Amino acid sequence: MRGAPPPPSPAERPTRPAADPRRLAGPTQPDPPPRSRDRRVRLARGGRPGPAARRAVPQTLWLADRILPEVPCFSFTGLDVVPSVIDRNRADPALRALGPRVTFQVAELSRGLPGGPYDLVLSRDALQHLPWETAAEVLAGYCASGSALLLVGSYPEGDGAFRRAHGADAARAHANASVELGSCATVDLAKPPFSLPPPVEAFDEDFDGKHLYLYHLPTLCAGNFARDLLSRVRAAAAASPRLGPVVGCHSGLEGG
Repeated sequence: MRGAPPPPSPAERPTRPAADPRRLAGPTQPDPPPRSRDRRVRLARGGRPGPAARRAVPQTLWLADRILPEVPCFSFTGLDVVPSVIDRNRADPALRALGPRVTFQVAELSRGLPGGPYDLVLSRDALQHLPWETAAEVLAGYCASGSALLLVGSYPEGDGAFRRAHGADAARAHANASVELGSCATVDLAKPPFSLPPPVEAFDEDFDGKHLYLYHLPTLCAGNFARDLLSRVRAAAAASPRLGPVVGCHSGLEGG
């Protein structure tokens, strides 16, 4: 009789594939479709009005520094409703040096997303500055753009700094409050009146409760999603008073 074969060396042992974090999070949406590397990769970013828009330039440079060297076909379009923000970005020497693949234009996102479709829409700091019905119109516009993915800001735990400054009860009242245009209240997209489904993946920014939710737009927007969202949010807005103009995020102060 021949002896048993020796055990396989570590290099020969089969390895178990790493767990997909999207599966661990229990998403209801399928994985996004694969994107061809030879296709033009396009990103649109909706900005936010108010003083905090001054942070748009370093955020844009970070994206350009991380993505442009690795994805030669990448292009970026920055959008904001405030013309002075767009003018400042267009005039910035560091941004001008990035060439024609990085552009900026004035846009009112509640009227639709210009220039699409995009591979990714990054809407990090926009919805919390809008009344409910306007925020719903922006989301419906993302659906109508024909874009592939949406990465959008949400506060599933409420705003941490506001909670520390004003207490838990005030923070709960402040979350998903309908505000005047340009004011600020934290948005939890999973809760009424928006009630969006779980995202493909959620990224914790580790900053005062803020997360980024990744959605596959064709799946999110299937059927009558946009119509039902607008109807639901408009009905809720008609029955709920808006908070006054002096409302802030992060610090609890206007323009925080």
